[in-house]
Amino acid sequence: MRFQTTKRIQGLNPELVLGALEGCLRSVSSEVIRQGNQITLLGLGPSPRAINRRDTTVIEVEHEDGGTLIHADVRFQASAFLGMAAQDVVVQEKLDRIFNDLLAQLGCSGLQSDTGKSDRPEPANPVVTDLEEV
Repeated sequence: MRFQTTKRIQGLNPELVLGALEGCLRSVSSEVIRQGNQITLLGLGPSPRAINRRDTTVIEVEHEDGGTLIHADVRFQASAFLGMAAQDVVVQEKLDRIFNDLLAQLGCSGLQSDTGKSDRPEPANPVVTDLEEV
């Protein structure tokens, strides 16, 4: 299974975001590989009990228009532990927790979806925007 998502953080240096993101990912898996502006995470899958090292998430961080874009390409195998549950939703929720930890670590708040409606109480200047989820 596979999905992609992109987030935008206004006004932060991509290198700062990369360093903080790498730390957040290491709290989820010991298999985190950083090469330039790309981080590969092994083991982010739907299973609550087992880590499948073939579950691969590739995250690229880049500077764009005064902000930082975070592109995530998530590929994982379905887990028998979850039965008929929507496994992409489970993995998306795990990734969202990582992004929320990143926001907390960077001192940011205010996720905003592409519809313009906030998922949290709206701050004066939203910092992170969901650009797309494929």
